[in-house]
This record gives sequence, C-alpha cells and structure tokens, in this order.
Amino acid sequence: CRMSSDKPDSCDGGNDDDNVEPPNGNKAVVDVNVLTDEYPEETSWKLFDSTGNIVKEIAEFTYENAGTWYSSSTEVFRSQEYTFEISDFYGDGICCGNGEGEYEVRVDDLVVGSGNVFDESES
Repeated sequence: CRMSSDKPDSCDGGNDDDNVEPPNGNKAVVDVNVLTDEYPEETSWKLFDSTGNIVKEIAEFTYENAGTWYSSSTEVFRSQEYTFEISDFYGDGICCGNGEGEYEVRVDDLVVGSGNVFDESES
C-alpha cells in the first residue's frame, strides 16, 4: 500500500522495540503489526521511501513463532510518501491455507493498510 504519513491512503489487502518517540511536528510513527501463520519464517516486509530506499525491514526467518503478533515501529517524515510491501517466500501469503495470519499498518495510530490474502507479495 502507498501511504503519505500526513495524508494516509487506505489499501487492501514479538515486538521490535526501536525506542520510537511520540510523533512531533515533522515526524510520524509507523507501526507494523503482523500475526504470523503456521510458517512465520516465510514472512518478511519492507517500508520504502519515495526514492525506493528501505526505511525499515524485517527479513525472512526473523519471525519464529506461529500464531503470534509481532510489532515494529519506526519514525518517518510527514512530508514524504512511503510504500509498505509484505512478502511470503513460499508464495502462499499469510492466510488461509496454513493458519490465519494478517497484517496491519498504522501511521500515528490510524490504520492505513491491512490484509491477509495474497500470493508472493502485496504492496
């Protein structure tokens, strides 16, 4: 899903404590919450800035426990647009054949993207 941190667009479809400060005038907080399916090691995601640079990334084999919520937060600049991409390296997404996984992306506590059914990736 594409999102601008000051004007979020909606899209379909363990904790990482980064010591993120509450939002201030020119920065926002992006929270990514992932409920893993039965194969958590297959799930990865990236948050890209408008130039394609990776701002935050969770690599394959980071998530270890099935059926577990994992959360990660990072600060972003309100003036930029960001793209979130979630992937499943086996190609069967995080729902529904092998568990009931899902994900949610929030900017300053406002849901801007969520989903669960996809093949290899969704953005």
